Amino acid sequence: PKHPGIAHSASIDLVAIDPTGVAALTRDTVGGLRLWTALDGSAAPQAVPLANPRSMAVLQAGKDRFVVFAVEASGGARFVSMRSNGHAKDVAALPPFNPVLQVAALDGEHGGRFVALMKDGSIRVFDLQGEERGAFDEKGFQPISVRTSADGKHLLALTTMDRVGADNRAEAQRLSMGGTAEAPTLKRSGTPQIVKSTAAITETTVTFSPDGSEVAVLARASSTFWDIEVYGLGSDDEPRKIPVKFNPVSYTHLTLPTIYSV
Repeated sequence: PKHPGIAHSASIDLVAIDPTGVAALTRDTVGGLRLWTALDGSAAPQAVPLANPRSMAVLQAGKDRFVVFAVEASGGARFVSMRSNGHAKDVAALPPFNPVLQVAALDGEHGGRFVALMKDGSIRVFDLQGEERGAFDEKGFQPISVRTSADGKHLLALTTMDRVGADNRAEAQRLSMGGTAEAPTLKRSGTPQIVKSTAAITETTVTFSPDGSEVAVLARASSTFWDIEVYGLGSDDEPRKIPVKFNPVSYTHLTLPTIYSV
């Protein structure tokens, strides 16, 4: 590597990948945060001056420049500009008065954008300078987590519902990005679906298809099989059921590319 890096001092427990596949963030079990500005071994990881982020995202912001958006323990969030030589500069910050629950990144026709799910249920859109450019704020809408589609055009908002028998339930609502680069908009699109799982509804049991048309849920699981249900977000059709058998030693997170290749 051209520049020396700083390795993690503990095991990695969280990874966030730039939506273009260029860079990645990794967090370790003692709270250290590293930026990998290349994923082919040509650049060493650099320390990001943020400790133990609860949620994090990264976007490329030009040649040899990246912006990290991360949620601190207080519920506030910071935007930090990073370069491959480890130089870091604070760009902007969000105060913890309305705490940030989760952040994500997307790269669409208007370029890179960050989204933040706030404690009040609103979803806010920020540019690479940390300026708020748009928001989705609907009375009574209180999602607990969001996903982004690989094409940068959609978000998936999950809202928990009452448990029924052995099933944990959530409403999955697609939101589509529109507007302009200066004033992006988010609006409901498609048909909301009630998804069910005997496991908890988490980031590793629900995933969004790359084109934003489907949501896949780990409905039931044991040490040797999964029952996966895939819901179309544009219709009221019953979900497709995909049984998966596997070696428990090779247990991995649920991802739609893996599902579609089974």
